[in-house]
Amino acid sequence: MHSSSSPPGRSIAKGGRGADRRPGDADRTVVSIRHTGLGDRLASLAAAWRYARCTGRVLVVDWRFGNFTSNMENTFTQCFEAVDDLAGVRFIADKRLPSIPLAKPRLPSVWDSDALIGLPFLRPRRGYSTAQREAVNLIREGRDVAAGTVVFDGWVSVGAPNGS
Repeated sequence: MHSSSSPPGRSIAKGGRGADRRPGDADRTVVSIRHTGLGDRLASLAAAWRYARCTGRVLVVDWRFGNFTSNMENTFTQCFEAVDDLAGVRFIADKRLPSIPLAKPRLPSVWDSDALIGLPFLRPRRGYSTAQREAVNLIREGRDVAAGTVVFDGWVSVGAPNGS
């Protein structure tokens, strides 16, 4: 569970924790942070939404990186309307994105790096498969974790219980 004594984190532009009330409010978040094709981004978003719904977390969509934009604008808002509630989940994908803080610790722990959260395309490949398996297990089990921020940064296919 999130503790109000947790460090405040850094903004998403520089790394940090998320809320859709006021910047600085304590909230647990799940972040869909992709920089590849639109289908891949949508698959990651669907997995992150499902996890946010079952854990009560705020869903943050950070699609600012990749070939779809050159001005750091969130690609999500170029394709869809950013709403405050996405099918029952508090949702952030608009111009507030760079100023939203993301709590630490973050899961996977590679995202604890404030530099990396602002430049996700530099994520090291080491541990990537393990992080994907852990994300699938979290979704399947509907299990929340103590981390203030959970990052979905890849194709997450829940599939059949014994598949991947």
